[in-house]
Order: sequence, then C-alpha cells, then structure tokens
Amino acid sequence: MVQMQINSKIKASVALILTITFFIISSNVSAQQVNWTQKISLESHSEWKAQSPDIAVDGENIYAVWNCFVTEYASVISFKRSTDAGKTWDETVRFTSEDGIADFSKIAVNKNYVHVVWRDFKGEYPEIYYKRSEDSGKTWDEEIQLTHNNTISFNLYDIKVEACESAVYVVWKDYRNESSEVYFKKSMNNGEAWSFDKRVSHDYTPSYHPAIAVDRNYIWIVWDDWGNQAEICFSMSEDFGESWSKKQYLTEQGQSKEADIAVSENDTFIVWQDDRDGNYEIYFKQKIGGEGWSEDQQLTYTYNEQMNPSLAVQANNIYVAWKSDHGSLGSDIHYICAISKTPILTLLNVSKTSLIKPDSIRIYVYGFDNKYNTSDLACTIQYKSPFGDWRTINGTIFKNDRWEGLFEITNESGVGEYSIRAVLINPSGNQSEWFQLDNITVSIKETNDETPGFELISIILIISILIFKKRLYSYVKRRKNDEKR
Repeated sequence: MVQMQINSKIKASVALILTITFFIISSNVSAQQVNWTQKISLESHSEWKAQSPDIAVDGENIYAVWNCFVTEYASVISFKRSTDAGKTWDETVRFTSEDGIADFSKIAVNKNYVHVVWRDFKGEYPEIYYKRSEDSGKTWDEEIQLTHNNTISFNLYDIKVEACESAVYVVWKDYRNESSEVYFKKSMNNGEAWSFDKRVSHDYTPSYHPAIAVDRNYIWIVWDDWGNQAEICFSMSEDFGESWSKKQYLTEQGQSKEADIAVSENDTFIVWQDDRDGNYEIYFKQKIGGEGWSEDQQLTYTYNEQMNPSLAVQANNIYVAWKSDHGSLGSDIHYICAISKTPILTLLNVSKTSLIKPDSIRIYVYGFDNKYNTSDLACTIQYKSPFGDWRTINGTIFKNDRWEGLFEITNESGVGEYSIRAVLINPSGNQSEWFQLDNITVSIKETNDETPGFELISIILIISILIFKKRLYSYVKRRKNDEKR
C-alpha cells in the first residue's frame, strides 16, 4: 500500500520483521537508494504465523497492521503504533476476535486520521471491512462493512487503501462477474460516506493484486495482468477515479507479481516480486518527473522466496517491507529504507574468502541511487592487510548491473586476515555508507622441511643409479682383465 507527501507509509531508520521485526539495512538488500538501522522486534510468537504486514507514516508516528493466525483456522487483525519514529512502540491492539478468519489488512494515514481495511469471513461469504481512528490511533470507531454483494466463497482478494487529504480510496480484486477484475471505491469525507463500487480493469485475462497511490485528484493503480505470464500493468486517473487511462505494461521478464506503488510530487515508484532468476526476489523501478521509467533494480539477493512487497515514499525517501518465506521454517517480515540524495550499497560479495598466495579474488558490488542511473555511480573498493592501512583497488569496472574489482595477492603480500570494503558515490558527490567484509584469510603453502620433495628424491635416485652403473661397469671390466691373465 502507498502513501505520499506527508502521509507516507514507512519511516527511515526503522525496520520491521514479523515474527515481527523492525530493522535498518546496510547489508544484503537493494532498491535505487540508501542506509539502514538495526532491527527491532515488534511481536514474536513461535506458535503463530504472522503475515501480510503493512506500514503507514505521518511525521514521527508510524503505524503497522498485520494478520496473525493464532490457530490453524483463526486469524486476527493486529495494530501497533510508534509516536517517536520507531524507537518505542505501544501495546498491540487486536481489531478482530480469535474465533474467525480476518486477513488482507491494509493501512493508510492522513494527519490524525488512520484508515484500516481488511477481508473478514463474518458471514457466509467474505466482505471488506473498514475501521478508522480520528486521533492518530489512540481510539477507534466501530468497524463498518464496505462491500455487500459477494456470493462466492473467497471472492475478494488483494485489498489496498490510500488516503489523501479528506479522500480515502480502496481497490481490490473481485470475482463478482465470474472474472477476476480490479474494483475501486472512494470516500471524499474521511470515511463517513462511500461511493458505489467501480470496475477499473476490463480484460479477457485475469487481473490480480491491485495497488494504489494518490496525489490530490490524481490516482495511480498497478496490478498483475495474467496473459501468457504475469506482468505488471499501470493505469491512472486525473479526475478522482471517474475515468481511467489505457493500461500500460511495465515488466516483461519472468513472473512479475504483487506490485506496490507510491508517488511523491511528480515522481512515481514501484516495487514487485519477480522470479526471472529462479526464485522470487524484490525489484524496484521509478519514473522521475516527465522522464520515462528507469531500468529494473533488484533489491534482494537470496535463495529463498521474497514476496508481498509494500512501498511508501516521503520527501523522496523510499521505504519497503516484504515477507521472506522460509518454507516449513516459517516466514519473516523485513523492511528497508532508501534515503534521498545518497546512493545505497546493497551487497558486497567475493569469489572466495580463503586463498594461498600468490592468488586473486573477484569482488562484486551491488547498489543503486534514487536519482541517478546505476551506471552513473562511481564505486571505490579498498582492502586492508592485517597490519596495514586501507588501500584502493584500481581497475574497478561496471558491467552486468554491478561493479567488479580484482584483488591480487602476490608472494610479497603479508599473511593473515584481510578486510575489504566498498562505497558508492553519485555524480552530486553524495556517497553511501561503507560496506565491509572481514575475515578474508591469506596464507602460504605449507611445506615440511624434514621430508624431501619428489624432485629431490628423483635426483637422488638418478644419481644412485648412475653410481651403481659406473661401479658395475668397473667390476665387469676388472673381472675380464683377471680372466685374461
């Protein structure tokens, strides 16, 4: 879900994991962007399975919602807030009871108004419910039901909510016409009254996972369009959702799904999950002002499934939360933040961590910047020997969407533990934080002075054979002479 300008959804220097945790990334994740804090646990229950987190931000206030399966067949909507930029958090509030299934919770904020929507199986079929706070999450009004005409089990999915000034917008995927399409609903008075449902997509192919961003009368929606494979589509309205532009495809590689979108002034940002390299990873792209869309930027580099990304933007600072699925081991919710004006170094990797001199290792650096193309960034890679100072590795090159350097160890290099670090610098001179790897071990080939080598043994053997042959020849010659006498 999305927020913009003052009402953004995620706050910098805070991070979220759900088992639930909040954390700052300065290591293995990317976007086109920044630097991160340490994680803070919001809630953890080993016997519960938490999922579908969403975050909203207004000033120093941070709001988080998620649903948590307290039993195999019961899920509750949970809410938590921080009023000091994530340093401390209030007690968790449960919006629903533990005797039913409530899921797909989403949150939006505009000043002191906090809006939450979710899917609930209170009746025979699922419906969308809405709850609001008029005092920044201190107290909450009674919930209200937003949809009333669903007659198919599991008819509603992928609910999103957005708020801008007094307007509140909701989008979702709906099967009411026996086809999966994107629907839209709005309130122009902070949730007091709501419009009729409006259909946005009109395709012969299924439309899934809509997401929405708004700025005054402008509304942007992205969703999955399932033709031959899942791709991300984009459409916008300039009249509060009364009419919509023709859809535009934004991806063309792999299965691209579950996009989220945010806007800030004239800039548009999108994240999604993508399996172009085998497993699902989180990707990012942006449209700055009147320019076209940027190249795709990979934010995560893992071997498990990274899914369900959520995105927010405030003053061009970018915040992303997503689920990391560990299969039978459960799942976590992670969060990263991209601060404007500074590049983000997301991954530093080496081809080996132990070597015997002379040898060399390849160094790979990944990252991005909110404003500049990745190829416009400069990368500095340095190393430090066990007893030396930092030295720059020359010859760093950019190719295959990453920087590469070669660290050569000669016979004159010292042995012991080396360190390698890297930094990114954009054309404005702003740089990322240094990313450092330690414990690169350099050693020499072990030899045993007491045991002769193969070459020495061979030489000794040859000499022995020659001596033996010479002595044998002398012996034979001497016998012949004796026989002549």
